[in-house]
Amino acid sequence: MSLFYSSRGTILFQRRVAHGEYANVLHQTGDSLSVLKSFKEAEKYQMMQEPGSSFLYSRLGFHYCDFLLAQNKVQEVIRRGKYALKISLEAQKNDKPYTGVSAMGLLDVALDRLTLGRAYLQQGNFSEASQWLNQAVNDLYKEGSQDDLPRGLLARAALLRDIRNPNRDFARARQDLQEVYDIAEPSGMRLHLTDYHLEMARLLLAEREDSVGSFSGNGMHTIQEHAAQAAKLIEETGYKRRLPELQELQHKISAIAANDTGLNTQC
Repeated sequence: MSLFYSSRGTILFQRRVAHGEYANVLHQTGDSLSVLKSFKEAEKYQMMQEPGSSFLYSRLGFHYCDFLLAQNKVQEVIRRGKYALKISLEAQKNDKPYTGVSAMGLLDVALDRLTLGRAYLQQGNFSEASQWLNQAVNDLYKEGSQDDLPRGLLARAALLRDIRNPNRDFARARQDLQEVYDIAEPSGMRLHLTDYHLEMARLLLAEREDSVGSFSGNGMHTIQEHAAQAAKLIEETGYKRRLPELQELQHKISAIAANDTGLNTQC
């Protein structure tokens, strides 16, 4: 009997992971219609394996929350993030894996804190976002995951360059983005590299807006170069979830270029 339940638990776990990872792949390619169904399937198998659980947790929970943030489901993400963090902290405290998880540790804690930081940033709660994102980045440094550290650095850079943030710090945002580049470029992490170029373009636009002045021709050219590199990588990798962000950037760049041309003509 114990062997039967062990085999059943393994099958449910494998199905949960398969549906969750498939959903994440669909999300990266921009197929949002099928993503939710696959994540719900993953969550269903988790609840079958762990009847007392409410939400996906660990990395699959992180991926699900990433998708939900893209749908602007901020409050739901905060609920899910706090639930997952409680499990991660408990597993780390007990120094043993949580039910149904082969290994949970500091990386899970870091990703849950990253989820909460991103949610509060999207909500415009900059003080909460700063607290969670700084903790997440510190945890990622300690854990040593080069695959996941860029996620934390990119999120913190977005916080630091946000023009609405009273404690914005463009220099620190640039430092975080440089580190993302230093990790992603030699390692061939092209999705992180795409995000780097998009965020660098947004940072340069924020610096321009904050200075209430116009960039030199070289400054605008640099923004255009970052957008062009992002467009190239999106096309090559199929990272279509970033297309709306790219299009928004391109629209802003075109509007600025048209405005600057009009001002020069008047002069």
